[in-house]
Amino acid sequence: MSWTTPRLWVASEVVTAAIMNQHIGDNLSALRAAAVFTEDSSLAATKKFYLDGGGNTYLVEQSADTVALVTGATTAMTLTPTAVSVGADFVVPATSKVRLDGNSSGDTYLAESAANVVTLTVGGIASVIFGAAGILLPATLKLYVDGGGDTYIYEQSANVLRCISGGSGGVDLTSGATSWAAVSDERLKVILEPIQDAGAKVASLRAVIGRFASDDDSRRRAFLIAQDVQRVLPEAVTEGEDGLLRLAYTDVIPLLVAAITELQTRLAALEGRLA
Repeated sequence: MSWTTPRLWVASEVVTAAIMNQHIGDNLSALRAAAVFTEDSSLAATKKFYLDGGGNTYLVEQSADTVALVTGATTAMTLTPTAVSVGADFVVPATSKVRLDGNSSGDTYLAESAANVVTLTVGGIASVIFGAAGILLPATLKLYVDGGGDTYIYEQSANVLRCISGGSGGVDLTSGATSWAAVSDERLKVILEPIQDAGAKVASLRAVIGRFASDDDSRRRAFLIAQDVQRVLPEAVTEGEDGLLRLAYTDVIPLLVAAITELQTRLAALEGRLA
């Protein structure tokens, strides 16, 4: 449909309703189909800008500063100054990036890096990889458990998992290992003092068999009592926020070694007397 040719109406001409309706209707239909908006063009508040020739797909300012995209009579997306809301699934084509730094060429984004593999890239570095087999961290990157401070787990070298708590020391778990290896190099330590009267201290400890009161399956275990150890080796005992004592059993090993060394010294002395 095209514009009706403009015409001049003269006083003596009879204008029928049919002619006027056709003239106005043709022009409005053509305007709707061929309207071109410039940067200064505007619609009154709550008026719809149809994208399908006047059906049920349009843009509209639903309320002050809130714009909705309606498709098929359903609100598909809502835009506000601070947020974008979608009314159905948000679909991104495979390998396309969802930028998180407000820059179409930025370096922080989510993307399907391979089939069924989603990678979170931060600052241009693949930081976390989500796959069907689990969540992966690239080698040497740290998994913080204190919000990004000094307590974390990371792969220190090939197949060596290191756990750091408090920013120093740490324990390692190597490939195939069945126990943790503590970082214990003498070069990392200061104030080295021998443990005194180790034999007497060990003799004061109760080595018992028992079970936890809350253990429903009545499983029997071998215990030391934290209160006993705290009296002779407080460095191996900590108190939790609940007021209960925690015992680091491996920290008791130096005391046991010192006690054995004392016994060996006494035994050697006795053997010297009998010789």
